[in-house]
Amino acid sequence: SGAAAVEFALVFPMLVVLVFGIIDFGLLVNANVITANATRDAARTASLGGTEAEIRSQATAGLSSLSARDAANVTVTVTCAKTAATCTLYTQTTSGDTAIVRISVVHQWLFPLWPLPSVTVVKTNQMRIE
Repeated sequence: SGAAAVEFALVFPMLVVLVFGIIDFGLLVNANVITANATRDAARTASLGGTEAEIRSQATAGLSSLSARDAANVTVTVTCAKTAATCTLYTQTTSGDTAIVRISVVHQWLFPLWPLPSVTVVKTNQMRIE
């Protein structure tokens, strides 16, 4: 029984790191999927002629299921592209232009078992303005 306790003491820390690593990676994948969906929803709002405030509101609503640590580090950018040039303000768009929504989320690791830097999840979606 003493040998089993020694083996457990050697294996348990590695098992804990593995389990917490899987949980952390799952949270990163979750943030990636949530950001992609929020970007698509916000771009759809833009393509239907929504105002910039409505687009940002849609993006924020789509990101509502992010963890509080990730939701504190979100940047939403709304731009547009005309057929001939890039417009500087979303308010300069007309039908046929392209709305571009970019959301950036800085993901903080939940378990500080290792000194990893934060990961930035960036998603961009473009849709034609109708």
